[in-house]
Amino acid sequence: MVFRAFVVVAVLMTTLSIAHAEAWYFEWRCAGACAPHRLDISGQEGPFASESGCDRARSDKLAWVLGPGSAGTATSCSDASATGSMTGSSGAPVRPARLDRVFLGMTTASGFAATYDNGSKATGGRQLGGELEAAFGFGRFGLSVLVGAVRDTGTVPDPMTTAEPMWLAELGVGLVSSPFAVIHKGSLELRPELGAYIVDLERIGCSRCDGDAIAGTPGEARGGFGTRLRAGLDVYLGPTHSHGFAIDALFQFAQIGTFGDDTAPTSVELHAPRVMLRLSWIPLRNNE
Repeated sequence: MVFRAFVVVAVLMTTLSIAHAEAWYFEWRCAGACAPHRLDISGQEGPFASESGCDRARSDKLAWVLGPGSAGTATSCSDASATGSMTGSSGAPVRPARLDRVFLGMTTASGFAATYDNGSKATGGRQLGGELEAAFGFGRFGLSVLVGAVRDTGTVPDPMTTAEPMWLAELGVGLVSSPFAVIHKGSLELRPELGAYIVDLERIGCSRCDGDAIAGTPGEARGGFGTRLRAGLDVYLGPTHSHGFAIDALFQFAQIGTFGDDTAPTSVELHAPRVMLRLSWIPLRNNE
């Protein structure tokens, strides 16, 4: 469990350090009416989160330096992360990771499939969960972090025993992309969304995870790693397309516990449901 947490934290730190890589700047100079009692004035504008945002600001500044009685220039926008520094400055300031969009979702799927060491098999009836996912970077490519909680109806090795609910916490990191708009018209924008994640699943309040040391009976595993693929559609509404909802199919490849693991023996192998559905509200989308 400690090793899994270390890996997830390491990936998360890498995610946040890469996500703030892009920062756009431009420089300007003006003489005449814009610089009363001076030969000329100059400055640097930025950082801007995208090249398009930088270009808009540059156009506005260029219109000002070329106003009545003035003359000036504005350089093309440059990505400071690519150049390493800007002319006339010691380098780009450190910027926080750019938050591009947030998803508040509800997931549903069939329950975990269990194979017990006595040879019996069982499948939970249903699982429901909630997730919070934050995508950093930009729509065409970004890095994502998700946290969630899941309630599964649970399974037991003996059909005469009543199953107890199984609670799990989720922590994942991955790559996401919403490369283009299928529809971008008026107050509606539709965009496909793809993602690939590494997910850590940890059981919460697991009374059956503690084995019987005296009898030499192993308990159930407390957690495991898995991977997840995501394919869905984002629907943005309003004049600025800054909020909306998303419908996703999630394809999981995750297992908790392995019979052949000598370092962490278990009495059951739990296989996560292969297909999940997620319906999300998007309260925030960064269009800057």
